[in-house]
Amino acid sequence: LPEAARAAAAALAAWGHPVKTSRVLALDTRVTLEALEALLAVGLARRDDDGRLALSPPALGERVLESLDDSTRRSLHRAAAAWPGLTPAERFRHLSGAGDAQGALAAANAALDQGHDDRLAAAAAALADAEAPEQAGGWHERAGRELAARGRYARAIPHVERALALA
Repeated sequence: LPEAARAAAAALAAWGHPVKTSRVLALDTRVTLEALEALLAVGLARRDDDGRLALSPPALGERVLESLDDSTRRSLHRAAAAWPGLTPAERFRHLSGAGDAQGALAAANAALDQGHDDRLAAAAAALADAEAPEQAGGWHERAGRELAARGRYARAIPHVERALALA
């Protein structure tokens, strides 16, 4: 693929879900409308009924992100995190991808204050383990509570055990 098409695929991968063309163009100046059309033409992207773009198949996004160097991946996520109107859960994903653990954990806290999300709580616990060990116990406790609230006791137990071990 030409460089612009690879940049477009990387931008779509960073978003991780169908988005308007303007969001893709905003993440990397190398992305062009022609590059997006090229991805559509070869079947690596699709346009949904609302005209939003996404990689196809969706799992391709993870592979594309894994293929990027850390600096490029973080830059894309940093740009995405600055997009206005993101939900706290989206902001968590992008701040985490940008390497801003403290900002990501604050966004996770805001997202969980708005409603239950056991996957987000578990991801925040894993991030805290790796990047903010002083907060890991609290995050594992919260993940355990989120999972237990959904009746997922077997998945809650390791988080509760980890929280107790860190207490």
